[in-house]
Amino acid sequence: MYRSPFSYSSRASLDNQIYNNKSISNKSPCSRDRFVSPSNKSPLRSPNRENIGSNCEFSSAKKSGTPTTPKSRKAPIVKDSVLDAPYVLNDFPTKLIDFNDDGCLAVALGTSVYLWNNNEEVVEMMSGTTVINSLCWMDEGLVISGSGHIELWDVQRQCAIQAFDDHDERAVGMSSYGHRLATGGHDGVIRVTDSRSGNSTTFTGHRGEICALSWSMDGAYLASGGNDNQVYIWGSHVQKRVPHDSPIQSLAWGNSGILYTGESGESGQIQMIRMKSDDEPKVVLSGSPLSGLCWMEEWGLIASHNGSSSAWETWSPDLKKIGSYTGHASGILNLASCSQKSLVSTIGSDETLRIWQLSEPLTSASPRTRSPSPFGNPFIR
Repeated sequence: MYRSPFSYSSRASLDNQIYNNKSISNKSPCSRDRFVSPSNKSPLRSPNRENIGSNCEFSSAKKSGTPTTPKSRKAPIVKDSVLDAPYVLNDFPTKLIDFNDDGCLAVALGTSVYLWNNNEEVVEMMSGTTVINSLCWMDEGLVISGSGHIELWDVQRQCAIQAFDDHDERAVGMSSYGHRLATGGHDGVIRVTDSRSGNSTTFTGHRGEICALSWSMDGAYLASGGNDNQVYIWGSHVQKRVPHDSPIQSLAWGNSGILYTGESGESGQIQMIRMKSDDEPKVVLSGSPLSGLCWMEEWGLIASHNGSSSAWETWSPDLKKIGSYTGHASGILNLASCSQKSLVSTIGSDETLRIWQLSEPLTSASPRTRSPSPFGNPFIR
């Protein structure tokens, strides 16, 4: 069996732990005092966390008749769970968190990878001596990368089962579609590998590090963004190249072949690029460097900020801001979402991980009450 250089020890199988409701006996020893809920007493709680609450600011948006408009036209109500996240890698670009379709969240903290599931249970999947700077789900497996080395892990058996071609230094651009994995590295090279056959295709064009990769919803296109201020959209060859003013560290595909790009410059420029049209991209300024973008069918575009703002926001498909949410004491490093479970996760340089549950806004006839959070944060101000 393939042996991973990442892992320094073998652990018991995770069978029947993450994917069902049985109790977890293989909890990480760190989960008691580090990667935990505040309600469970945390002696190693980050000092940046003290007296930090969560706030929401809402703004309304008019209804639109476009077919890509989400069902909700008002800012969602959110309830957040807060977990400590020590050793978080504060070094852009990174990809430290990712949801699968079942709402299982993978989190890279230093040299370890943890899994959080919808039952609010946390396990340590692996730990080693290499700092993990990117990860993403692929079918039922998890791809992790450190120092340019990339592996596919079987989560249930808790072991590495396949290695991919290395990149120089690091590979933080990562996205999967079915059994196809796209990786982009500091070397400016993009590789698309079929995990079943092992066949690989290489794309070049960027003159710098690949910071973000994203497959379109139908898998027909792959978008790439780099620190050379360029966005490429690839099919069998380059379909489009769109110059930007600042490095691109976040990408998200919406409906109808629409790509959203987020710049890490001070203005936080978002562009909306239509693959089915030759029109110029629509551009809006979010006002603060962007650290993440994702698309949720129910809620629209989700954007997170780093720098002067530590908020994340909901935007309509035509780029009108709907709602803004805060909670982190400093900038957000990464953003992830799970449309099926209406979950958003943010991880910040304040060494906290927040998991936000989105729900429909209350009607005027409904009482303004919310259920207490099991993580000890009873409401969002």
